Amino acid sequence: MILDYLITKEQIHQLAEEVHKLDDIYKSVLELKYINGFSNDEIASFLKIKKKTVEMRLYRANLILRERLKEQGHV
Repeated sequence: MILDYLITKEQIHQLAEEVHKLDDIYKSVLELKYINGFSNDEIASFLKIKKKTVEMRLYRANLILRERLKEQGHV
């Protein structure tokens, strides 16, 4: 149980580091979506961009993060 907690804590730390390395356009949509809990429509309105752009940025950010974590053996 404690080992699971440590692994999870390490994974969260690594994910946070990788998110920090992302371009601002990706960081902003990830933060608004997953930390602030905004919908894609709300993010689009807040950032004054199209909803499709929000969806694409979220998709690309997830791809980038998945690839980076995979390279490091975390996924």
